[in-house]
Amino acid sequence: MINLMTEITERPETEDTRSASNGAIRGILLGLGVAVVLLLVGLAILFTVGIYRLGWDGPMVKSVLKVVPFPVAMVNGESLRYSELIEDTATLQRFFDQQVSDGADPSTIPSDEEIRQNAFDRLVYSTVMRQEANQYDLEVTKEDIESEYGQLVTQMGGEDQVKEELIQLYGWTPEKFKVKILVPYLLQKKLGQTVQAGSDEAIEQRKKAEDVLAQLRDGADFGELAKQYSDDTASGANGGDLGWFSRGMMVGPFEDAAFSLEPGVVSDLVETDFGLHIIIVDDVKEEDGVRTEVKARHILFSSPDVSEYIQKKVDEARVKKYIEI
Repeated sequence: MINLMTEITERPETEDTRSASNGAIRGILLGLGVAVVLLLVGLAILFTVGIYRLGWDGPMVKSVLKVVPFPVAMVNGESLRYSELIEDTATLQRFFDQQVSDGADPSTIPSDEEIRQNAFDRLVYSTVMRQEANQYDLEVTKEDIESEYGQLVTQMGGEDQVKEELIQLYGWTPEKFKVKILVPYLLQKKLGQTVQAGSDEAIEQRKKAEDVLAQLRDGADFGELAKQYSDDTASGANGGDLGWFSRGMMVGPFEDAAFSLEPGVVSDLVETDFGLHIIIVDDVKEEDGVRTEVKARHILFSSPDVSEYIQKKVDEARVKKYIEI
C-alpha cells in the first residue's frame, strides 16, 4: 500500500509548487483583508446611521465617539464633536438630578430635550466666543487659570470643599472644571475687556462715574448718589450698603481697595469685571493690628454686557446641524 502522507512530505518542492502555495496564501489574505474592510465600512455606516438618524448615545456609542470624532454640527466651518454634546448633556442632566435630590420642584426642571438643546447652544456659544477671541489673539494662560481657581478655593473654604461640590454637582475633577468652566469664563472676560474698551457705552459709563466721583469730592451725600446712579440695584436701594465682609468674599481689585481705604474716605474709580466702582469704608475690624473685616458701601457703573456682543455673533454664525437636537 502506498503511503500517501509519506509521498507528499517526501515529494521535492519545485518552483511551481512554491509559487502556487504563495499565491494561495496571498489570495486568502487578500480575501480576509477585503472582508475586514467591508466589515469596518459596514460598522461605520451602521454607526453613522445610528448616530445621525436614530440618535444613538448609549455606552458603546460613547466609547466609539472617544476615538472617532463624529461631528454634530459645523460652526463657521469648524466642527463640533458629537462626543462633547453627549458629555455636556450628561453633565447638565446630573446637575438637575442633584437639584431634585436637594428638594427642587421636579416641574421646574427642564425636560431631556430642553437639556440637550441647552448643551448644544452652549457648545455653539463657546465656539463662537473662542473664534472671536482668536481674532484678537487672546488666550488664557495657566497663570490666569490657577489665579482664578485659587480665589474660588478661598471663597469656598478650601480645596476639599471645591472637590466635593464638583463631584456632587457635575461629576468633575478640578482639572475638568478648569477646562469646561474657567477657561471659557476667563476668555469671555478678556474678550469683553477688549471689545468694550472703546465702545460708546463704556465711554459713557466712565464719564458718568467720573461726574459722580466729582460730586462726592465736593461733599455730596454718598447714599443719595448710590440710590440715584448705582447699577447694583440691590445695594443701591440701601445707599450702596454692602454690610460687613472679610477677605476672599469680593473680587480682587474691589477687595484690595476696600481693605486699604481709611474709614470715611471715598476711593478713586475701581475697575472690576462688573464695571467701575466708587467705594467708601464706614468701619473696620482688626486683630493684632491687621484688618479682618470692613463695612463698606459702593456705587456701581456696570460694564456693557459682553454676552450680548457674543450672542449677536452667534446669531450671525453659519451653523449647520447634522442631527436633530
